[in-house]
Amino acid sequence: MEWTYEMLKEEALKYNVKERMKEGSNGALLQIRKKGYLELLDHMNVPPHKPDEYYINLAKPYKRKMDLRKDYPNEYMVLVRRGLWDIACSHMPKHYTKWNHNKPNVQKEANKYTTRNAFREANKTAYNAAQSNGWLDDVCSHMKDKFVWTKELIQEVANKYSLRSDFYDQEYGDRNVYLAAQRLGCIDEVCSHMKDSPTWYDYYNVIYIWNTIEYPNIWKVGISNHKRVNARIKSVVSQTNFTLNEVFWRQVYEPWKLEKNLIKLGRATSLEDLVDGRTEIRLLTSSQVKKAKRLITLSERQGASTLDAFLK
Repeated sequence: MEWTYEMLKEEALKYNVKERMKEGSNGALLQIRKKGYLELLDHMNVPPHKPDEYYINLAKPYKRKMDLRKDYPNEYMVLVRRGLWDIACSHMPKHYTKWNHNKPNVQKEANKYTTRNAFREANKTAYNAAQSNGWLDDVCSHMKDKFVWTKELIQEVANKYSLRSDFYDQEYGDRNVYLAAQRLGCIDEVCSHMKDSPTWYDYYNVIYIWNTIEYPNIWKVGISNHKRVNARIKSVVSQTNFTLNEVFWRQVYEPWKLEKNLIKLGRATSLEDLVDGRTEIRLLTSSQVKKAKRLITLSERQGASTLDAFLK
């Protein structure tokens, strides 16, 4: 096919970035350059230039170069082109544990044991890797002692608390036990001695995620009340040396159910200076952030989706 000026113009208008045209219609792009019709590319946006610190900060949460390269292939190329690869990866250990992110190795180790307790006592590193990556039930499926919460066991734990809010608290309570009671349908019974309302959990009606400028690919997931979500997030950030970057939240029904799905995204990680809510900190790629926001936006009422709106 012989490309005419009008045909090339029509083809070029389908794209707003040269890289996208190269992927979708490289032949037309080559013809534009060959024939000197460069004005047909003038409407295309040039991606904003990001400073070196942005790309170096992306690498900070990673312990293996291969994981960084897999999650951020385009940013990896920028690091290489700018000669920043060794600098960005200088914090990574030379010898990385064979257990993390290697389920077959963990499974092979778990197969040596007949109970979870024996597995945990013999190789705590492998056990913790299975737990943090969500593989524990899978690698221990052959074992005999899978723990099951009963109403009697839940009652023993619940008796330690005088408030449902304390029982449910992620940091200082026993949220997993609380949720087990909900699944068994005995939550009101085991909490009957507590002072706050049986409908206390209606207080939690907001799901939120936020990140910082220093670690843009690490996101904190949490739940709160619509009247306190701003104060809650600001309180956590104030305990760190970081600067809030983006906040996204919405009111939802039973946000703890959505929270359980959100914390399955990405990888578990931590911020060394973050002193609250460590269990819901996730290392997310850009596509996983989009998925998280799509899950959150299933609700009817939107919260602050930009930092400016949040800070008002």
